[in-house]
Amino acid sequence: MKLKNLNYELILFLVISIICISCFSLAKPPIHDFEGKCSLCHLMVAGEKEIIKDIFVKEIDFQCKGCHNKLGLSHPTGMKPTMDMPNGFSLDSRGRLTCATCHKNHGEGLYLLNMEKPGRSFCHLCHREGLKNAHSGLGSDARSAAKKYEITDKAVFVDDISAECMNCHDSTPDKGLNLGAGTWLHDQGGSHKIGVDYMRAYAKGGFNHPSMMHKNIRLFNGKIGCGTCHSGFSEEPAELVINNRGSALCLQCHRK
Repeated sequence: MKLKNLNYELILFLVISIICISCFSLAKPPIHDFEGKCSLCHLMVAGEKEIIKDIFVKEIDFQCKGCHNKLGLSHPTGMKPTMDMPNGFSLDSRGRLTCATCHKNHGEGLYLLNMEKPGRSFCHLCHREGLKNAHSGLGSDARSAAKKYEITDKAVFVDDISAECMNCHDSTPDKGLNLGAGTWLHDQGGSHKIGVDYMRAYAKGGFNHPSMMHKNIRLFNGKIGCGTCHSGFSEEPAELVINNRGSALCLQCHRK
C-alpha cells in the first residue's frame, strides 16, 4: 500500500513539474524590458524618481538606433508625411516621422507595431494609394497568375515577410503564414532557396560569413527570406536591396 502511494505521489509530482515548466517556458517577457531603466530614455526630475515622459534624453530615433544599429533598408524617418496620419501614429514635436510613429516603445506583439494589422494592411493605413515603386499596385489584387514557389520542407516555416510576399506573387491562394521552406522560381529564370539556415550552408563552404555582407542584406532568424535580397523601400531594379551590377548582390553571399 505504501509503495502504491509512493508511486502515485511521484507521478503527481512529475505531472505538476511538467505543467510548471511548460507554463514557465511559455511566459515571455516584453520585447522591450526597461523595468527600472526609465532614465535611459526619459528625463528624470533631479533627486526624484518622477519621469518627464514627453522629454527624452535624445531624439527617439537616436534612442532606438542605439540598439537597432543594423537595420539596413527600412522605412525612412525624420521627414514630414505628405498624407494625413491615422489615429495612434504620433509624430515628433516638429511633425516628423520617427521610429515611434509605427512602433510601440513598450509592450509585446509582432515587431511592436502600434496597431495589430498584418503586412501590407498595416502599410495601407497610411499609404492608401500604394507605395511609389514596383509595389504601387498594392491596393489592388496583384496576385500572380503563375505558381512560382515549391515547398520542399513543411517542417521548417519561412519568415512572415516571405509568406506575405508569396501570398501575392504566387498563384496559390491563402497560404497563410505557416508556409514551409522551399524554392522560389524567378521570372527571369533560375531559382533560389527560401527558409534555408544560412550558417549551415556557410559551414559546407562556398559562402561568405554574414559579417562580410552589406548592411542591407538581412537574415531572418538566421535564414534566407525574400527580404534578404528584396525590399519594398528599395529604388533599385526589381527592388533589390543593393544594385546587382556585376552580380554584386549575388557575390555578397556566394563566393563565386
